[in-house]
Amino acid sequence: MGCGSSRSVGVIADEKSPGKNDKHNDSQTEGKREMVDVYAAAIIQRWFRRKMADLQLRRKCCWKVFTEVEYKSEQEQLNLTNFFSDLDKLADALGKYRIERLEKSGKAKRHNVVTMSQDEGLFTISKETEDALFSRPHPPSLLSLEMLQELIEGVRNDKLINVEILLAILDESFTLQKKFPNIRLADTKTSHRICVVGDLHGKLNDLLCIFDKNGIPSNTNPYVFNGDFVDRGANGVEIALFIFAFQLLYPHSVFINRGNHEDFLMNKKYGFEKEVMKKYHTRASKILRAFATVFCGLPLGTIINDSVLVLHGGLSEHSSLTMLNNVKRLTFVSVLQAVKARTSRHDPEEAKQIVSALWSDPGRDDGVKQNGPRGGGTIWGPDISSKFLESHGLSLLVRSHECFQDGYEWHHDKKVLTVFSASNYFSHGSNLGAYIRFDASNQPHIVQYDAEQRVQSGKRLSLREQTSVIEHAALRDIKQRIYEKKNELDDHFAQIDPEGTGTCEVSDWVDIMTQVTGLNLPWRTLREPLVEINEGGQVEYKSCTAGLHLEEGTFFKEKDNPSLVDALYQNMGTLEFIFRLIDIDSSGKITTDEFKFAVDTLNTYLGEVQFEQDDIATMAESIDLNKDGFIDFNEFVESFRLSQNSTSSQRYL
Repeated sequence: MGCGSSRSVGVIADEKSPGKNDKHNDSQTEGKREMVDVYAAAIIQRWFRRKMADLQLRRKCCWKVFTEVEYKSEQEQLNLTNFFSDLDKLADALGKYRIERLEKSGKAKRHNVVTMSQDEGLFTISKETEDALFSRPHPPSLLSLEMLQELIEGVRNDKLINVEILLAILDESFTLQKKFPNIRLADTKTSHRICVVGDLHGKLNDLLCIFDKNGIPSNTNPYVFNGDFVDRGANGVEIALFIFAFQLLYPHSVFINRGNHEDFLMNKKYGFEKEVMKKYHTRASKILRAFATVFCGLPLGTIINDSVLVLHGGLSEHSSLTMLNNVKRLTFVSVLQAVKARTSRHDPEEAKQIVSALWSDPGRDDGVKQNGPRGGGTIWGPDISSKFLESHGLSLLVRSHECFQDGYEWHHDKKVLTVFSASNYFSHGSNLGAYIRFDASNQPHIVQYDAEQRVQSGKRLSLREQTSVIEHAALRDIKQRIYEKKNELDDHFAQIDPEGTGTCEVSDWVDIMTQVTGLNLPWRTLREPLVEINEGGQVEYKSCTAGLHLEEGTFFKEKDNPSLVDALYQNMGTLEFIFRLIDIDSSGKITTDEFKFAVDTLNTYLGEVQFEQDDIATMAESIDLNKDGFIDFNEFVESFRLSQNSTSSQRYL
């Protein structure tokens, strides 16, 4: 046993004490393993970086789509405003229709004509008109913090705000607005901080998220709301009411600037009017009238600690705080209409000042140029910012008006800061929201958030999943634009393809898509998810609209008159705008004669007879479902839905 034990020990000793060659081999093996691990890690890192770069490029491409579509829409809105401002015949006809409608309904009162009075050199709305606009007399709101908190909690639970409370708060808010100068002064002497909120655009969750993170407004927690709190989103009414109410409670600690969407013509195009009509039905006319009045009474800017200027839009080479502070803001019910009207009581210089303050964007190059992408205001350069700030003794301009992926963006060597507070503005995951908290030393602290993520349970989407969702939304917007321009695209492609092969070169396809849609997009990058490419590398351009069709709604069957239905859809935005101009009582209904007049007006705007009289008459009769002579144009507009065949393959950017 002793031998066995010693032998066994000897074997163990030999295993633990390898020879020289064995040590060398093991060392080499270990070194090779380390090299393989390092190489594998490098490959994974390169792959990951490429993947992340690809995702970011795809997101950037989507972002370009969203902004181009939005700016093109605003540009077309401006062109439409120009058209109506120059069309005296339409104005006369609209006036006639309005009077007839009101006389028939027994509602022909003077409150439909806003009269102005001049008191000590300042233009204001006359007392008689004010009383009519706010349906006075009515009980006071008796507003308190407890009552406001109950309203907020009720809205959280999908309750509708009482009409009488809504009108009372709007009335009291307007009375307060009239006391403020165009440029208000704020400071942090007592509070040691102040919060600046950018565009909210009807997204209530973003406002409530800000209140949850930063606290509700109070004398020790002041706020500046920098305009554009209505339109696009579903809760413009509630957001506007809450910030107006907080200002009534804390008038020296809540500052509200006017944005370019606090404008009754913009509200007709971008959803606020539709929101009010949907929520308040027969009372919508009074409420919309009251909102429009409050909007034109809002101040235009705020200066914090004599150092930071907060404006919604921006500057031009002629921007002057002295001139802006003397603008008769109550006369600007619609800013763009005032600027573009051929006959206007507004001073042209005043109009330029207010348009720049509400519509302009910062650019990279020195100087100033017209804001072509939006159609209103200017694009101003770093030299203009430096000159303006220096001449007014300011250190920083804070503005909103533009959506950025991070919710904020610095410009002009950190002399200009954009803040945008509506997260997920274009699509879920498209952008963060942000607000700015200034301390007593005027240092900005930027806080970012995702409001939807805060209210939704479940796991957070990965970057790849977010990108897929964003791409889907971007492609939807592009395809809608393509379908709107379908006939024009067909004509252009037919010109370069006289033999009807259905194909063209990629460069020709890019040129035509840019020219016809008006969207300056990276079409080469976008071609894969939008069109088929044949083996020869040519674009099969007809595949761009293949599978897209209008759902058959209540009011029409596409197969009955496809050219008319397509034409109506392609001009639906313009037609809806004309509808809303005609619908003076905001009932959501127009007569069949008014419908015919609206389509005739559209022909004039287009500069061609696209809708024949017989077709218009037939359509008007078919959509008057109960034959009472009225058309519910909200349902008519909603009946036009663009769809894609479920059999068509889903491709992404």
